[in-house]
Amino acid sequence: MMRRIYVTLYKWVHKPISNPISRQERYVIMTALRLMKSKETEFILHPSKDRFYIQSDLNKMMLVIDKYPENVTLVNHKYSYDIRFSTRAMNFLLDKFVEATECRREIFEKSFMRNTEDSLQNIYQSVIL
Repeated sequence: MMRRIYVTLYKWVHKPISNPISRQERYVIMTALRLMKSKETEFILHPSKDRFYIQSDLNKMMLVIDKYPENVTLVNHKYSYDIRFSTRAMNFLLDKFVEATECRREIFEKSFMRNTEDSLQNIYQSVIL
């Protein structure tokens, strides 16, 4: 039984991909991942459209991710590149964007809670009996 599951999983993992990620998509994804690692990079979410922005003033670069149509625009200090993304590449990029956004949100919430606790402690200590 376990051998059959292992063989099925192996075949599923190693089956040829029908829509491989192109070189352009790969370079844009690697650029986006590198920008997401930087602490100076800003993430901007557009609430009414399925549009996400990654902006880096340090690198003078901006990445605009349009979920529908699956298009990514990379703007550096001189040029702008519009790259049409496959569904697979777009899903991967959006997953990484959401992961990075959640990580930053958690860090912000922890610092906010720490500041709130410090303020409450100060208020408690300032009360005179």
